Amino acid sequence: MSYFSDASLVYIPAAIKNGKTYSIKPTDGTGDLTFTRASSATRVGPNGYIEKVRTNYCRYSQAFVGGWSLLGSAVRTGGVTDPNGGTTAVTISSIPSGNLSAGIALYNNPMTIGAEPIIGSVWLKGSGTIGIALERGISGNYFFYITTITLTSTWTRYSIGGANAGARDGFTFYVCNRTGTTATSVDVAFAQVEFGDIATDYIATTTAAVSVGPVSGTPRLDYLGSDCGRLLLEPQRSNVQVNSESFNASGWNLISAGITSNAATAPDGYNGADKMYATGGNSRHINYGSTSGSGTYTFSVFAKAGEKNWLTLRLDDDSPEVNTWFNLSTGTIGTSQGGNPTITPYGNGWYRCSVTYTAASTKTIYNVIGVANANGAQEWTPSGTDGLYIWGAQLEAGAYATSYIGPTLGTAVTRVAEGPLNLGTAQTLNDFTLFFDGLLLDSGMLFGGGTSGWYMDITASNGRIVLDTNTGRKFESFSIIRANQNFKLAVKRTAGVIDAFVNGVKLSPSIQVTDTTALSLSSIFWGFSSTYYPKMRVNQALAFQLALTDQQAIELTTL
Repeated sequence: MSYFSDASLVYIPAAIKNGKTYSIKPTDGTGDLTFTRASSATRVGPNGYIEKVRTNYCRYSQAFVGGWSLLGSAVRTGGVTDPNGGTTAVTISSIPSGNLSAGIALYNNPMTIGAEPIIGSVWLKGSGTIGIALERGISGNYFFYITTITLTSTWTRYSIGGANAGARDGFTFYVCNRTGTTATSVDVAFAQVEFGDIATDYIATTTAAVSVGPVSGTPRLDYLGSDCGRLLLEPQRSNVQVNSESFNASGWNLISAGITSNAATAPDGYNGADKMYATGGNSRHINYGSTSGSGTYTFSVFAKAGEKNWLTLRLDDDSPEVNTWFNLSTGTIGTSQGGNPTITPYGNGWYRCSVTYTAASTKTIYNVIGVANANGAQEWTPSGTDGLYIWGAQLEAGAYATSYIGPTLGTAVTRVAEGPLNLGTAQTLNDFTLFFDGLLLDSGMLFGGGTSGWYMDITASNGRIVLDTNTGRKFESFSIIRANQNFKLAVKRTAGVIDAFVNGVKLSPSIQVTDTTALSLSSIFWGFSSTYYPKMRVNQALAFQLALTDQQAIELTTL
């Protein structure tokens, strides 16, 4: 049997665009799936790095017109060879001597700047010295970053800013003369202003700011632990740990520990990881944040071994603490005092470590990172600045860590849920087979008929599989399926009788009701409300408007 030729729907995550992910079959658009998520998100890209949404707020970042203003007697000439070998750079000449009033400036791009850090970057070439400056605010509410650069005959990227300077209402980015500088001409290319303390890869703009990455409405093909992209579908979560990538900023409290900022390449591929090292005498060497809340929380952080291999994570509300040691050299969990700890490899020596804790009532919940010198060690005496590397802290309400939400900068950030995926045209199922290959992050509905319709659901805690219609339950069985375990599932109906197969094994039903009512397949990875929206990683899904034999279902689901 050719499963592909006999299938009425073949979905393998590959082609995506904003608001849609495409089926492999049918190819006429009727099997394409609409997609919604009204926020940005992150994913692990095919290069193995975490991909975040990045934005360049500089308009006309190459042409240096429309929002850019020449100062004094300066002259702009276009068509200059840029760092990539194109001709998008400009030369600014006849720059008069003086201060910030001489040169070229981008004035007050329409935006609101909160207390988060902001950084400007630009490519320059020439001779002599020139200034660059980044000014936060307008209408007399100023905060300057300014530096003098010695130009060279080759293109070089320079950046400025990055510090948290308090809320302002706009920015001005200058390439300029200032007292004591000597250049009267400079080649300028690829300007960028972005939030954060690290200048990221350049994003070209024209009339408006441009964002790249898994922006709102874009499905995520995630490559964590896989050479093939898997569709990542998650519930709404908020990262309430502010300054999730800056561990000496507000929201963090160092005790017998220090931070070296931007000391190593982080899991996103940029040099934004901090080194946390032990200081002082015989004590715990920790850094902690906190929030007020109740219920279940999960705290996670990305970590990499330095001089020290042992990371500790603690989560508590001053009740008996959840505390776990993680070996960052071997990628294993050491001594653990509860908390369902996890450690997940992210490549290049990085691991994401997590612990979970439940507060019975509303209290201050503390999330603590520690540097240890051995498994189970609490207090120890350091020598020098021995430590390890950390990045991407996340404190979220929920029983497991979802994909990284960040950076949080000065405020919490929310990633909203991915909505149900609806087919362009519903398919009618009489005798049928439905197939899923992937893993669950939590309980979820795999196939369905829309609101007030039918659905197939799996409970991750006990592996229960059900198929319910609006006239009652037609099938129930229990399986080995659990959260975060890859599985293959086929559910088929023959003459009204439903059977299920998991990983090559036919299940014994606890409920099996004969029902020949036609079902309308209109959604996959479905949920009839935001509470039940999909929570899974999808390798592929198939639908057949026919029932496979038992042997075929066993063959299809064998791992």
